[in-house]
Amino acid sequence: GYGRSRTYDFLRVARALPGLPGLERAFAEGRLSYEAVSLVTRVASAETELEWIELAGSRGPRALELEVRDAALKGRRRPRRKEEGLPRLAVRVAFALLPEEHDILEKALRKAAFEARERTGKERLEPKEALLELARSVLETEPQGSPEGAPQGSPGRKPREEPAYTVLYQRCPDCRKAHLPAPEGLVSIPGEVVDRVEGKARRVEITPEEEEQRAGGIDAPVSGPPKTHTASLRRKILLRDGLVCVNPGCRRRLGLHAHHLELRCEGGLTGLLYECAVCERCHAAVHAGRLRVEGDPTTGLRWIAASEEEPLDLSRELEALAAARELRVELPRGAESRDLDSQGGRTDADPLERRVTEALLRLGCARSEARERVGRAREALAASGASPAAGDLLKAALRQ
Repeated sequence: GYGRSRTYDFLRVARALPGLPGLERAFAEGRLSYEAVSLVTRVASAETELEWIELAGSRGPRALELEVRDAALKGRRRPRRKEEGLPRLAVRVAFALLPEEHDILEKALRKAAFEARERTGKERLEPKEALLELARSVLETEPQGSPEGAPQGSPGRKPREEPAYTVLYQRCPDCRKAHLPAPEGLVSIPGEVVDRVEGKARRVEITPEEEEQRAGGIDAPVSGPPKTHTASLRRKILLRDGLVCVNPGCRRRLGLHAHHLELRCEGGLTGLLYECAVCERCHAAVHAGRLRVEGDPTTGLRWIAASEEEPLDLSRELEALAAARELRVELPRGAESRDLDSQGGRTDADPLERRVTEALLRLGCARSEARERVGRAREALAASGASPAAGDLLKAALRQ
């Protein structure tokens, strides 16, 4: 019943595993999922399989997929070092257009390419370049009053003082390596890409002193008065966390707050090491006690929903079941000896089963369903070794 692509993937993995004993063992022991094994067998060799197994165990499925795609494209058998971040791969964007919609898009791209010739110095732009120019134009300008001669309601555009978007690059001032935050992690970006925008970009520098990386860690005592929570500190916290809510189950980008990991009212400290970026919803959930966060931004945060910590206690339900009144089955006189064969029943059925089956029929069950319920109930009660009464059998049948 498997589809063609899944079938051939099974065959490909089956051929590869005998030559990758470490990977086969990790799969057999349940340390790696089949999806991870399927990815790793595309690029791993006997010499590099242990490196891929270690990487697969420390990366999420999407991050592992990106690493394998990059290795396959470049013909590498070894994974990249973890500190290099995620590979910079192209993202495919696809959507379907009707013919008249495609005609509008094609004309818009042609117009954007024509208007960008003077600024870019290119006589001809590819469709992708024209689309990016169109996107930048919308983001870097804003509507103004209708230009002279334009139809009513067709506003012109003027440059914005501040762009309507932020592309966040994180760069180490010492090694000059740059990364772009993404949902899967930090994506490695070539230095020349950042060099092109660094001159006109707004720079925010975070020093080691501001990070407060003390040997004692986050619980070490702090001397001096508490820091003031300034707008500058808040912005550094949001930028460090990638301008996104750091709750992995959320990842919203709007309405971000700087949240004290230990509440200020309970003595929580103010600083980069003691705060993280959260959206207003997650912030409210934390203060309402429905969400809890542990750890610190440098070693990793752990988010725990209150529902995960609520004990699964069935004692109340069991007490209520034990206190339930016994069900008594009252049938018309002579019903026990009635021949059910004329209604499709079994003439050799146990009298107790016939009584309970008749009760289920009166409750609205179909005859076949009633028989199945009674049969399963009888088997369940037989395991206890006790001879059930009609009420016990009916209860068990209703639970099936």
